[in-house]
Amino acid sequence: MPSIGLLRLPALLVLLGLAGCYSVDLSDGNGAQSRTFFGFTRVTLPERQGELQAVEIENLGIAVGPGLRIGWLHDRTITADPADCQLLIIVDGQAEIEHARSILATMEGVEPCLVDLS
Repeated sequence: MPSIGLLRLPALLVLLGLAGCYSVDLSDGNGAQSRTFFGFTRVTLPERQGELQAVEIENLGIAVGPGLRIGWLHDRTITADPADCQLLIIVDGQAEIEHARSILATMEGVEPCLVDLS
């Protein structure tokens, strides 16, 4: 009689296969990066702000690129073209955006890139 552990492996493989595959391509102006996810994946793409690209990924399964991860993954990635965005400020919500803008208004000649990850 096979052990219970051996019976779980085919069930896990079937569940991962049914869950699907998702690929995300990111570009920061210097080249593209590709990440592939197998399993249960949720990708959140906030509103794009010019050349800024923010991605939040949650994955239960297998993640490939760069490296290999198995299990639970929660990743936030922001890419920006360095020629357009030399100062990047990451905020969480409208109140933080307004606070950051009020501080930056006192600094002349600074044009930051603001990313809201709320």
